[in-house]
Amino acid sequence: MKALKYILAGTYVAIIILLLLNMQQCSNRKEEPQEKPKPEEEEIARAISIGNSGELKITLLWDFYADIDLHVLQPNGNRINYRAKQDLQTGGALDVDNIEGGSGSAENIYWSQPPKGNYEVSLHFYDEDPLETGECTVVVFQQGMEPKTYKTEMRTVKEHKHIVTIHVE
Repeated sequence: MKALKYILAGTYVAIIILLLLNMQQCSNRKEEPQEKPKPEEEEIARAISIGNSGELKITLLWDFYADIDLHVLQPNGNRINYRAKQDLQTGGALDVDNIEGGSGSAENIYWSQPPKGNYEVSLHFYDEDPLETGECTVVVFQQGMEPKTYKTEMRTVKEHKHIVTIHVE
């Protein structure tokens, strides 16, 4: 019986030593850092979820309290913006129009089948008395191409900024 006690005590000590060694190995393991999405990838994902899509989609994103307007001058000379939300001739439409600003603000213009030509994208700082100023991102989705992002600071009321000219063939 005494021998059995010594065997059990030895086994108990051996189990404790093995558990301690295993815990030490676990704590020494470095966890692989998880890659965080790049800000550009997050903006593209955010823009995908906003409004309708088509062969051409242009989305404006901002996260500060102000009214920033997305304008697109189309090849036919007509402008799509908050005043002219749809062009029946080209099929272009502004389907998201944020006027208050704040976190998650966006505007979106899209064409199911855009006519060939140049599309002039610009921003207008519309507010009379903005609460904030800051960075805006325009994301362009064009069929057959990778999405492109364009960043700019909007700091002055009534400011107009040309962002990009998009060519559709």
